[in-house]
Amino acid sequence: MLKQSAIWINRLLWASLFTALVLVATYVSIGRYYINYVEEYQQPLLARFNQFTNLPLDIDRLYGRWSRLSPVLTMEQLKLYAPDNPEQTVLTIDTLSLQLDPLRSLMQGSLQIKRLLIDGVDCALKETSPGQWELKGYPVAAGGTTNLDNVVDLILSVEGAELLGANININFAKGSDALLAVKELSFKRADKFRRFKIEANFDQSEEPLLGIIESQGDPREIEGFSAKAYLKFNEVDFSAQLPAMGALGIDLEDARIDGQLWLDWKPQTVIELQGSITTPLLDIAALSGRPLAPLKDVQIHFRAEKNANDNWEGWVPLLAMQWQEQPFKFEQLGVAIENKQLQLSIPSLDLAATTSQLLAIDLLGDPLKETVSTLSLSGNLQQVVLNLSRNPTPRKTPRFILQANLDNVSVKPWKGAPGATGINGYLEVNPADGFVELDTGAFSLDFPLVYRNPLGFASGKGKVAWQLTEDRVYVDSGLLSLTADHGPATALLDLDLPKQAGSEIPPK
Repeated sequence: MLKQSAIWINRLLWASLFTALVLVATYVSIGRYYINYVEEYQQPLLARFNQFTNLPLDIDRLYGRWSRLSPVLTMEQLKLYAPDNPEQTVLTIDTLSLQLDPLRSLMQGSLQIKRLLIDGVDCALKETSPGQWELKGYPVAAGGTTNLDNVVDLILSVEGAELLGANININFAKGSDALLAVKELSFKRADKFRRFKIEANFDQSEEPLLGIIESQGDPREIEGFSAKAYLKFNEVDFSAQLPAMGALGIDLEDARIDGQLWLDWKPQTVIELQGSITTPLLDIAALSGRPLAPLKDVQIHFRAEKNANDNWEGWVPLLAMQWQEQPFKFEQLGVAIENKQLQLSIPSLDLAATTSQLLAIDLLGDPLKETVSTLSLSGNLQQVVLNLSRNPTPRKTPRFILQANLDNVSVKPWKGAPGATGINGYLEVNPADGFVELDTGAFSLDFPLVYRNPLGFASGKGKVAWQLTEDRVYVDSGLLSLTADHGPATALLDLDLPKQAGSEIPPK
């Protein structure tokens, strides 16, 4: 009995397989036969398409062929006309070829495309308002939106697509024009792996814009999606050719940029981004909304990382520029963003050079210039860290906290506050107060409102703190251990000093 059942199951399997082969062969034979009639029925098919879509479309030739199990339809000299002017061509495609996927179309209940090839495109895009685009001659309905899920599903379903030789005239809202010549825009898929590539030129420039993206998974599923990307651009003018900032209300006068970017997007949106950017002119007035002179010859190398908690950390090995004819160069800058706090760091800062540059540019107001000039800072700050509060809380959180190690720092007296020479130690300061932890060799302190001459010491340890109010400076300290020529000594500071000479309340 079991043997007979096995025989019948075997026969059933072979019969099913044979039936499937016959059906496939019949399907292919019928498809190959009728695909040749597509060209003969070109006009009725085109008329039905125009009626269904309400698009004034014309095709010189429509024909088909069969590739394995799929039909391939090809259209030559496809033209789309303006809806209100049948003489105006708004889109021209030399060749459009698409391979359909009948099996997936039946399963999905909608037309599914397996491969798409577009060769030779001429069209114009018009920016109606910042960030809003339309095919010239085809206005977008007010309030119209795009279902991004449908767009993503379409991209993820196509096995391969290529756009070759496209010339796109771009008309920006502010009146400027640009020509984007796309040499290649391609997409390939193998299971969950996808690869995008774009190679294009702006306004007949010799150097192309090159972009490559390789991804794994669905970008809407952050747990498993990953991608790597590379972007290279040379002398792309983001003000005239790609005024992307216009959508943000930023009107750049000049934004020619060379650069390279590498992106590594890991699951859980863990991101690593690094690259280099150079530009001959950076319009910081447009970026800041203040009347500031532009930065010239800007060069920046950077690396940034984001973790799964949306905290960012970055490094800037090189930042160089000229501002108001003054050269600025910073190396090994650090940037971190966490819990609405921005932290900037730099290994070393030359106080005298930085002060000289600040005084030479038109940035500081006259009162601040006078203050910086009077202080006459010199020496170095080591391991400088600046913490900025992105959402400061009045009376609780200061707008900034500066921390640094002092290396042979000197400062002149200012409005009653003492001066110092040769200070080593640790500094922490915010807009309202601060302190210095002294751990220094030979140094001197200058109290011009109290002592006629500076006080010299061979060494010193201790903490000196100060507090600023609207009209007073308060200085106090813990126990200071000092060494002078006459031997060891201890000292305490407790000073109440006016900011302005001739104050009603004298120094204490």
